[in-house]
Amino acid sequence: MIGGMDVEAMPDRDWKRRFDDPIPLPDGGELRTLLDAGRYVDALPRSTLEREEWQAVMEVLLSAVEGREPVRLAQVALTLALQESKPMKGARRKLVKK
Repeated sequence: MIGGMDVEAMPDRDWKRRFDDPIPLPDGGELRTLLDAGRYVDALPRSTLEREEWQAVMEVLLSAVEGREPVRLAQVALTLALQESKPMKGARRKLVKK
């Protein structure tokens, strides 16, 4: 379910539209279509979906499926959200002594 809508139960929508380039995932997989992206987002934990960047992804993804936004916008939103979700290399939390 994305934004309360069941991805699989929306046959009249164009979930088969492809991204210009595959979107690489942290686990080594790729998202190639809006349907791939919908399934990926649907499988994310609730705590992740509540984050602002993933709320934006869901909104843009549904708009792209409905033809109201370009697929490229969904690709950019997904790429940015995935980057926000990655821990920065070499970044460490500093402990503050009191």
